[in-house]
Amino acid sequence: MSKKLLVFMFLVFVLLAGQTVMAVDFNQSPVLDEKVESGNLPGIEDRLPDQPFVVETGTQVPEKYLDYQIGEYGGTLNLAIVDAGVHELIINFGNSVLRAPGQTTEDPKPAIVSEYKHNEDYTEFEFKIREGLKWSDGVEVTTEDVRFTFENFYADENVAEQFPSMLKDPSGNPGQLEVIDKYRFKVKFSEEFGWFETQLTSWITGYTKIFKPAHYLKQYHKDFTPVEEMQAEIDEEGLTSWSELLMLKDINHWELNQPFSIGAPVLTAWMPVQIDSNVMKYQRNPYYWKVDKEGNQLPYIDNAKVAKVNKLESIDMRIISGNVDLYSASGNLNKMSLYKKNEEKGNYNTVLTGSINNPPLLFLNQDYNYQKEDSVWQDLMQDPDKRFAKALALAIDSDDINNSIYFGRYGKKGLTATYDPEKARELLDEIGMNQTDDEGYRMAPDGSKFEFVISVADHSSDIVPLSILLKQHIENIGIRTTVDQMGIDLWWQRNYNNKFMGSIHWNDGPIWPSGISEDYLPDFKGSWAPASYDNYLELDGRTPPEYLQEFFDIHTARKKYPAQSEKGKELFKELQNWFDNNLVMLYPVADVTNPTIVSKDLGNVPVEGYPWHIDIPRNIDQMFFKN
Repeated sequence: MSKKLLVFMFLVFVLLAGQTVMAVDFNQSPVLDEKVESGNLPGIEDRLPDQPFVVETGTQVPEKYLDYQIGEYGGTLNLAIVDAGVHELIINFGNSVLRAPGQTTEDPKPAIVSEYKHNEDYTEFEFKIREGLKWSDGVEVTTEDVRFTFENFYADENVAEQFPSMLKDPSGNPGQLEVIDKYRFKVKFSEEFGWFETQLTSWITGYTKIFKPAHYLKQYHKDFTPVEEMQAEIDEEGLTSWSELLMLKDINHWELNQPFSIGAPVLTAWMPVQIDSNVMKYQRNPYYWKVDKEGNQLPYIDNAKVAKVNKLESIDMRIISGNVDLYSASGNLNKMSLYKKNEEKGNYNTVLTGSINNPPLLFLNQDYNYQKEDSVWQDLMQDPDKRFAKALALAIDSDDINNSIYFGRYGKKGLTATYDPEKARELLDEIGMNQTDDEGYRMAPDGSKFEFVISVADHSSDIVPLSILLKQHIENIGIRTTVDQMGIDLWWQRNYNNKFMGSIHWNDGPIWPSGISEDYLPDFKGSWAPASYDNYLELDGRTPPEYLQEFFDIHTARKKYPAQSEKGKELFKELQNWFDNNLVMLYPVADVTNPTIVSKDLGNVPVEGYPWHIDIPRNIDQMFFKN
């Protein structure tokens, strides 16, 4: 039972929850009682904002997927990752400035801020920080944190971190900050930029792009602290300048799994207290700014522990032994049999959900060999009818892949073409690939030897098996195909440097419409036009072909409006049509099914069939141990 510390009357319309909250008794976790009673921690009335963020049914998870229950305090959440990869807490740490339930950005409500509005043409955005909102070290969050972020961080030419894309309008001009008072501020842009609202609602960008703890970071900025006072720490960290030290101390939410994040003020539910080669430990943030409708400060769970292992099999052993309470970020269907038969032993349920990710896709690099005037590949990519790409799409046997790799649980490939190898062969004949070499493979239209190379790395356990099946399918229509497997670091290096003809990777397709992710871009998780993208970013003097420029025009136009506004939806449909017509990425299958491991003791977990597996750990702060 929680100790009632204060009966505090407040009447406020809670915009995010969409209801009026009446008299409540604010309560805290019993683990904090001793610290409060000894005077080492202020009472809860001094730790919560004047208007806390209230979590209940429909606030963080769409109402149809979870009937929110008032939880109980206590416990340690056990998680596991390979090395220092993404884990469930890091996803939860992506607190956004605005909030919409689930993986949507439509009609967002204030979260870290208490008030939010914009003008009619999305050039001016005004915010009010929740009064009394505090960093995890007890210092109040004010507009000085925002001012420091804009002026002493992004605008300071001595600091390597420049304005992020979420703060740049479609023409690349950064927003201008106007501080109104201690809690109110505006961000103004020179042209329409409704996408700013979308990014404020995205957990991927998170609050750290707008709010940085000025009182903490000023210790590492030469305008506030003499360099000689920082020198010992600069030397200790093996750095060469104060600005490098500042960059190290600036913590984005995905860096809260690194040793240098310990001690940095955060707005997250838990704080890192130990990070080494074997384990990461986190404890509750006593100043966390969310409560349930009965006034209980979140999170319900006191601590979290993340075991670091060197291979996925070690995580599997921890799961079936009952040493993992939640495992969602890296769950894979090929382990379903193992997971299911050990559910009782491990005291967990294996929950099947949808995913924010596409399955691994086959990317066709439109820029490969663009410097060569007689490039056969460029001729195939520049074909207005996209017959080579269509032939590859028609050659892919979606049912074979689905049944062989995904146990028949993934959807059809959907966005490309149905399986029709005979039609594929006809298209290849049309473009002049109707002659064969001594081994029976099709020659290029100019009569030269042709080889389609797919570059892969073991980013996920299904990529290499998929590449082997794709090789078989494509060679079935007569195209010599080679799978070039390499290490992950080399893959990324070559990906960004336009070295791939074809490649395989997954991306966040299902959340493209919401604008939370833009990794359909040409050189991110799949390399389909990296040189042209450099030109779009003004990094390269190359003029891309007209059809690629059309993509960039649509992508840029989307920035004028919130992603899920009526105009934003219309432009996304144009973007979808562009991908359908130009076939730069081919879908072997679609509709990912993801297994999530959930302890039978955990409450407030969305039901089976939830559409976004990553959204489950995003809301760990509302979960609790029933026993």
